[in-house]
Amino acid sequence: MQNKSSLLYNISFLSSIDKSYHFISCMCLFASVAALVSAYYAEYFLQLAPCKLCIYERIPFFVILVSSPFLLVTKNIRFYFTFIILSALFINILLSFFHFGVEQGVFRYQSLCTGYIGNPTSAQELMDIVKGAPIGNCSVPAIEIFGLSLSVWNGLFCSCIFALIITILVYAYSNTVKKRVY
Repeated sequence: MQNKSSLLYNISFLSSIDKSYHFISCMCLFASVAALVSAYYAEYFLQLAPCKLCIYERIPFFVILVSSPFLLVTKNIRFYFTFIILSALFINILLSFFHFGVEQGVFRYQSLCTGYIGNPTSAQELMDIVKGAPIGNCSVPAIEIFGLSLSVWNGLFCSCIFALIITILVYAYSNTVKKRVY
């Protein structure tokens, strides 16, 4: 039979871990929304044509956006959703590294021309659309901020989030282990 103090201790243990997961969930939701809004703002308002790798770098943010709320509601399987989020961040870091390598000429990457062409009614209209369509080139950064391309900023952003999640989880679980040992 447990006494009152051990029962209260167990509640505070769960509360500490729950608070960590709630913070991680909110942080990931905010970060993925901020990244996607920034990407679409640059594309549609600043008229910066994304290349194929830029489009691929958005996909992990959608995975994070969908997975993050599950950290709030599922206690039994939140480890798996945390793993999904960390995997998506790691994949995005690798994509950003590869994209930076393509920009620097270290890696070769051939992407097909992409874009929406509408519904042309004649060959001349199709030719006008194709000539005027913005085509993103993976080897040329669309914009640089403080001398770094957006792919580098994306890699740094994902690396910081990845490191912060790991730090929060290590700290939360190490504090609970210390409380249990002593």
